[in-house]
Amino acid sequence: MERTNNRTVDLVRETERELMRGHVEAGDAETLVMRRRYRASIEDVWDACTDPRRLAKFFMKPVGDFNVDGKFEFEGNAHGEVLRCEPPELLRFSWIYGSSDRDEVEIRLSPEGAETTVLELEHASTTKLADSLLNDPETGMWGRGTGWELGLIAMEAHLCGEFPDFDLASLDEDSPEFAEAAELADRVGEAWAKVLDASEFRPRKQANAGQGSRTEALLANHLRGRSAEAVALFDRFVELVERAGSFTFVVSPTTVGFKGSRRAFAGVQIKDDMLKIFLDLRFELRDARVRGVKPHSGSLYAHEFLVAEPGELGDEFAAWVDEAFEVGEGIGS
Repeated sequence: MERTNNRTVDLVRETERELMRGHVEAGDAETLVMRRRYRASIEDVWDACTDPRRLAKFFMKPVGDFNVDGKFEFEGNAHGEVLRCEPPELLRFSWIYGSSDRDEVEIRLSPEGAETTVLELEHASTTKLADSLLNDPETGMWGRGTGWELGLIAMEAHLCGEFPDFDLASLDEDSPEFAEAAELADRVGEAWAKVLDASEFRPRKQANAGQGSRTEALLANHLRGRSAEAVALFDRFVELVERAGSFTFVVSPTTVGFKGSRRAFAGVQIKDDMLKIFLDLRFELRDARVRGVKPHSGSLYAHEFLVAEPGELGDEFAAWVDEAFEVGEGIGS
């Protein structure tokens, strides 16, 4: 019988969830709403939601600001501009991912007694929100409901000074921390699925909705609007991965991942004219292309590369990809 962490159950239960209809500047919208309570002052919660330095600790690192008419971007994810700002009670901003339609997000804060703040987050979209609400088990991509809610749960730990000192992207899939985070994401996704089932909204039936067509659509979204040079670099890196062994794509809003039979072993973020590449290796490299190295999982080193020229993805880099693939398969460990 499957066991569930009691704290995970509590965290999921502490969120109130709704789906409803609304209206934004772009037209009629489908809207998700979630509410959570925090044992913190309204000023502290507002600061956590709007200070880029604090957001980077529990959500994503933004560039820009959240003042009136301010513009911001979460690198590799969404961008937008502030539409309304009334500290410390209300923040409304546009939310645009790639070339998608202009969604709107509103965060509302209100005090509840002397030591509690209620946060209500509303995400309104003129597209079919139900199509992207739930987690996708085939690709591992979180749905919009899970993505926002995990951020709000992490903010609670941040406000209490309890946020764990680890990077989920660098965790080994066999680690207890990864298992705990994955379980929480699954439980949150299940909770949103129940809300969707009880609502009037239904996702569109998609023909050929297997992993191939779904992954192709996600990849296309990552490549859309990129320069020919960046796309050529990405295609070259895929060639190196194909030479290393059999894999599947695991695509998230920020990263194109590559997974062997056991675990993900490489990832790519596509920039304007270059690639940011992530590889797990059993040794620490010293090379001009390396922009960062972080030890993790005992004897492994998570490497971050910046690559701007096709020549930088030659035989030497291919050997590193082969090594990363072997690490992912557990060969030689």
